[in-house]
Amino acid sequence: MTRAMDFRNQIYAWMDAVESTAPLVHSITNYVTVNDCANALLAIGARPVMSHDPREAAEITRGSQALELNLGATEYIDAMFLSGQAALEKGIPRVIDPVGISGSTFRRETLRRMITELQPTAIRGNYSEIHALLANAGTGTGVDAVTDAAHPALSGDALARGMQDYLRTLAFPMILVASGREDIVASSSAISPAMPMNAVASTAARKAVSQDTSGLRTSHTSSSEQNSSDGSKASSLKDGI
Repeated sequence: MTRAMDFRNQIYAWMDAVESTAPLVHSITNYVTVNDCANALLAIGARPVMSHDPREAAEITRGSQALELNLGATEYIDAMFLSGQAALEKGIPRVIDPVGISGSTFRRETLRRMITELQPTAIRGNYSEIHALLANAGTGTGVDAVTDAAHPALSGDALARGMQDYLRTLAFPMILVASGREDIVASSSAISPAMPMNAVASTAARKAVSQDTSGLRTSHTSSSEQNSSDGSKASSLKDGI
């Protein structure tokens, strides 16, 4: 079995763990992606809560099992730090999406402060964003900016080595994920086998679709009972609305 296949199987195992525990995930993200993030969490079996108000953010996080922060939501930075501190104290996963740090000094400085104060469990960005973190410098503009593919620092091998070297400078364990031509997942002690673009997400999606279609096949055998049940649910939902 190849290392890539081993890694895919590990993704399946992680997804099974999420599905079996249905964790509540507090997501502080920008308004462009709120709906997508909520639906993505639902698709893998998690339960999203999207709270951005600093007056309640920490309390919401203390009742959750994981925290996700999106730096595209710069107007919610105060809430992010309050929630991040609560998550650190509780010992739950803290995941950061460093949106746009390749083109924003403010976001880069905020991310570096988060790394110091919140000790994130994982950071996932595109090649430009991860390179901006490693170099502590701008590498482009826009959330999807990627420097010339021939740029030595953005080749898969060079970026992977840079990610691991950076992680070894930290006083706490963290995972870095770079999505691009090939997805790269690195810790201070290991680097995942190179996988095609968005392979992690597509592997998760295939598993979710497989489960959904399996459920559809099962429900088809009792369609009359299901239709009756759906009618009752629809009536109840209408009354609730």
